[in-house]
Amino acid sequence: MRKVILWITSHFATLTLNMMMMMLNKYFNYKCYGLLYVALFSVFSLISEGYAQEEPQCDVHYESVTNLIHPKPGSYTIWDSLYGDKSGDAEGQVEFISVLNHKSGGVLALGEEVELNKPYPAIMFVHFDKRGRKVWDKYHNIRGLKNIVKMLPNGDGGYVVLANYKKPDEKGALWLGFFDIKGKLKAQRIIRNEKFNLAASDIIQEADGDGWVVPVAQMRQVGGSVDVVVQKNAAVYLLNSKGYELNRRAYILGSNNEISGISAVKYDDGEYGYIATGDFESPSRKRIGWVLRLRDDLSLVWQKEFGRGLSANLKLASDYNDDYVLVFGDVKSAENGNFGNWLMLLDKINGQTLWQRYYSAKSGHHDYSAKSMYVDDGGLITLMLMASSKIKPAKDAQNGADGSDDEADSVGGFISKVVPEYMDYAQVLTISPRGGLIDGDSYYYGQGVSISQIIEGLDGSRVMAGYSRVFAKLELDEGKAAGSDTVPLKEDGEINLPKVKLSSKAKDGLALLKGQAHGGAVNVHHESDDKMAMKVKKESAKSIKRNGWVAIGNMVENYKDPCAGMAK
Repeated sequence: MRKVILWITSHFATLTLNMMMMMLNKYFNYKCYGLLYVALFSVFSLISEGYAQEEPQCDVHYESVTNLIHPKPGSYTIWDSLYGDKSGDAEGQVEFISVLNHKSGGVLALGEEVELNKPYPAIMFVHFDKRGRKVWDKYHNIRGLKNIVKMLPNGDGGYVVLANYKKPDEKGALWLGFFDIKGKLKAQRIIRNEKFNLAASDIIQEADGDGWVVPVAQMRQVGGSVDVVVQKNAAVYLLNSKGYELNRRAYILGSNNEISGISAVKYDDGEYGYIATGDFESPSRKRIGWVLRLRDDLSLVWQKEFGRGLSANLKLASDYNDDYVLVFGDVKSAENGNFGNWLMLLDKINGQTLWQRYYSAKSGHHDYSAKSMYVDDGGLITLMLMASSKIKPAKDAQNGADGSDDEADSVGGFISKVVPEYMDYAQVLTISPRGGLIDGDSYYYGQGVSISQIIEGLDGSRVMAGYSRVFAKLELDEGKAAGSDTVPLKEDGEINLPKVKLSSKAKDGLALLKGQAHGGAVNVHHESDDKMAMKVKKESAKSIKRNGWVAIGNMVENYKDPCAGMAK
């Protein structure tokens, strides 16, 4: 309708101006006619332009490339919460792997606590309320736990956790834990394969049931004792609600292949199935993107390969608007060798590409990695990209934005409020149903962040979970280690410090202090004793560790697709 109005308006304006031109030419002089003509033409142009601006741009471009700029200074969060290790040890590392909306409000984050004196990471649950305050936490030590894969809600109101599992002298296996709403472990199951080492990459609920579907890499060693290589092939396991294996199928393409993600889909005929994504190695040893359509019994309907750049890996899939499926992954550029991200909309019946988008860093200083994706009820697509820096700071990464001591950082963000080029940060993109970039947000904290998962909050906000790199605060300037009553220097000259990985400068400084305690006059770099002692304190107090980080970001408000209902 708007196109018809625009056509009528433009033609009416042309006809009217021509008639007025003849009248003005007859009764007025040329100069007056020219001024009136210009004025009337401007009025009609404004009217036509108004109609043209109201016309939405609903054409879909098959392909586009977007170069993302470095954020300054970043996006605001509704709230964010940092969670350190329970022991307080400077060497303890905490990372959130998965997150869910909690039924009583707030969010439930699942993570790992790693301590160097323990062989296996501990599972930890932390419930945050709607303001980011901890409600409760729960820890579990599972002997043989290797790494957490994902957490999902269970039908009984609790949660199921998938992890990879490996004990000494045993093949790698899968560990499935069942927890109640308070994080108490109720049951656990170990899934093994006598022939292969297993490593899971994802878990989803069964498309038409209460079981679980798990993509798995089946690995075995081939070759002799000297030239042994690990061969990896993709498989999908179907488990019942209690974790017992019901079915499994393997898929062979290329010399090595792997399924990274899987999504349940429903077709127009009412049938259920799955779209799996991953990559395989070609005979030329190039990694190529891989998409498979599976039936509900895991049998293969079709598989397609998607090559781009030097290598491609399609890591995530999501059902989209009944007829389509989104796939999201990484691409290594053939132009500069940097990693970017690749988003495609496919016809889920036959795998045909409808449009594709490519995102990369404009500066070339960061590699992008596809981490997470979801679609809201309005069809907006949210992508989580992790930007990993490829450069090092000019001086010390633990100093400020320009590498100077004057811009020294504290836990909580840089004083300059500008994200340094050497910092890792999270980039969140909002994409329209036609692949257009609507909005972009960037998130960071401390010395850099890594986000494992993003989900839609109960109120439409964005819930992100991962970790932040922060300083382990050791109060060495006060003569005490954090959480300890012992002094750094004993009476006999022995150094008494917590187990912190020190730089070479710090070690030299400690040697200096020890020498002074024994009456020596050691000066490693021929600097004054006071200056060297100050360096020791500063270096020792700047040990960097990982702390779990949960953040809530705003969503694009009141978006209505202007092209909804129009022909695509």
